[in-house]
Amino acid sequence: EAALQLRKKSKVERLVVDSLSAVALNYRTDEEYRRDLFKFCRGLKASGITSLLIAEATPGGTTRSSVEPFIADSMILLGYENVKGEYMRTLTVYKMRFTRHDPYKHPFMIAPGGMEVDPEEVIF
Repeated sequence: EAALQLRKKSKVERLVVDSLSAVALNYRTDEEYRRDLFKFCRGLKASGITSLLIAEATPGGTTRSSVEPFIADSMILLGYENVKGEYMRTLTVYKMRFTRHDPYKHPFMIAPGGMEVDPEEVIF
């Protein structure tokens, strides 16, 4: 409901929440957090607001409550890791509902024009 009201009053089209991990710390139990997150995401979807919800995850994609990957339509993992003695930023499209996607880990750079992903180089 709050998302629908926000959309009507301010004509919001996009919303970024950074970070769900910090929000989760304010809940007494994981169950309460999961319930409210599910309601929040359902409201965003119903309102048509495009959202980017950021959460900390392990290198394998596990979040604190483990519910975010099930609720999200897409999940992109960003990492910073040692590859052959050199630290690189990495990007993996872990999940992308309703579309085919490249599931491999690729290096990326933050350049003056934005983020540049090297689609040809795969990191193992």
